[in-house]
Amino acid sequence: MRCPGREECPLGKMRKFFLLLCLGMEVSFLSVMYVAPVEAQERTLNLENYLFEVLKRNSSIEADRLQAQAQWEDVRVTVADQRMRITLSPSVERWTYYPNERSDQTLSLIFQQNLDLSGLYSANERKALYAYQAALHNYGSTLNSILGTAEQAYWKCLFAKRKIELLEKILEQRKEMLDLLELGLREKLIIQLDVTKGRIKVAEAESSLAQARGNYRELLEELAGYAGREKILPENTLDIPKCLLSSEDLQENFERNPDVRSARSNLDYTRMLYAIAKRENSITVQLQGTYHLWTDYTYQISDIEEGEWDLLLYAEIPLADGGKKRANIQKNRNLLEEMKKRLEAVEENVRTEYLKALAGWEEASRNVSVLERQKEYSEANLNDTWILYQEHLEDVLPLMDALEKDEQAKTQLLDAQLSMHLARAKLWQQKGAYLVKVAEREAERTEAFGGEDHASTRK
Repeated sequence: MRCPGREECPLGKMRKFFLLLCLGMEVSFLSVMYVAPVEAQERTLNLENYLFEVLKRNSSIEADRLQAQAQWEDVRVTVADQRMRITLSPSVERWTYYPNERSDQTLSLIFQQNLDLSGLYSANERKALYAYQAALHNYGSTLNSILGTAEQAYWKCLFAKRKIELLEKILEQRKEMLDLLELGLREKLIIQLDVTKGRIKVAEAESSLAQARGNYRELLEELAGYAGREKILPENTLDIPKCLLSSEDLQENFERNPDVRSARSNLDYTRMLYAIAKRENSITVQLQGTYHLWTDYTYQISDIEEGEWDLLLYAEIPLADGGKKRANIQKNRNLLEEMKKRLEAVEENVRTEYLKALAGWEEASRNVSVLERQKEYSEANLNDTWILYQEHLEDVLPLMDALEKDEQAKTQLLDAQLSMHLARAKLWQQKGAYLVKVAEREAERTEAFGGEDHASTRK
C-alpha cells in the first residue's frame, strides 16, 4: 500500500474610466470578429483571463455599458437644444385667383437661439449629466457584482476539480485497504464485519466521487454562463490569497464602492429634478434672425429684399398652470427625501457587508491555518501507523482508522481553502477592487493602442 504523500499547497475621471472600458472591449471584439466556423473548443484559463472573458462576453455587463453610453448621448442631445439652430427655408407662394401670374419665391437662412434667463437650460444639462453619472455607477456596480460572483464560481469549479482528484486517491486507498482487510480475514486476524465495513467505505467513496463529478459538470455550466456560454476550464493552479485590509480601511473602500456612488448620483439627480421643478413656468425667450438670400416676386414692390435681415424676439410669460408647478415641487421634494433615506440605507448596508466580509475572511484564514496543522499531524500519524503495520506491531484496524482521519483532514482542508478564496472574492467585491483591476488593465491596453479621452461635451 502506498503511503499518501504531502500535497503542495469626480465625473471626468468616471468618463475616462468608462471610455477606457469601452475602448478595451471594442479592441477585444475586433480581435475576435472573424473566426472560422469550427466547433467550440474548451479553453483553460487562469482567473484573470477568465474574468476578462466575462467582461467581454457577459450580456448583463454589456447591457449596462450600452445604457450608460446611451445616457451620455442624451447629455449631448440636451446640450444641443441650447445651441443655435440654423435652417435653410425656401418658400413658394401662388395666388389661386390670379392663375396667369407667377409665383412669389424666397430662399432664407433662419437663425434661432434660446436665451436661458431663468437658468432652466443649464439645470437640464446638469440633470442629464447626473443621469449619466448614475448610469455609469450602475454599470460599475453591475460589473463589480458579476465579476465578484464569477470569481466565486471559478474557485468553486477549480476546487470541485481538486476534490475529484482527492476522492479518486481516497477511493484507490480504500480499495487497497479492502485488499488488506480481506487478507486479514483469510489469515483470521479480523472478522467478517471488518471486511464489510471496508466494502461500505469503498462504496461510499465511489458514491462521493460520482456526486463530485456531477457537481463539477454543473459548475462548468455555471462558469460558462458568466462568459456568454464560452466553454472554459479553470487552470489547475492555486494562489495563496492575500488581504492586508482591516476595519480601519473601511472609509477608503467605502468611498470606492460602486453601490454607494450610484446612490449618491441618484440623490444628485433628484436634487436637480427638485431645482428644475422650482424653475417651471419661468419666462422663456427665443431670438430669431432671418437672412434673405434670394427673392423673386411678381411685383417689384415688396416688404422683403435680398440681403436683408429680419430680427424677432419671442417671449412666453406663463400666467396660470392649474397648480401643476406646486404639485410638481411637492412631488420632487418627497422624492428628494426618499433618496436621502435610500442613500443612508445603502451606506449602512455596504458598511455592514464590508465588515462581515472582512470577518469572514479573517475566520477562513484562521481555519485554514488550523486545518493545515491538522493535516500534517494526520499524515504523520498515518505514516507512523503504516510503519508499525509493516513491522507487524499493529494490525490493519488501527491503520484503517488512521487512513480515515487522514482523508477527513485533507477533505476539511480543501473545503476550508475554498471558503478562504470565496471570502476573499466577497471582500474584493465590497471594496470595489474589480473596478480598479479592470481600469488598470484597460488603461494599459488603451496606451498600447494610442487611445485618448473624448473631448468635453460642449466642444
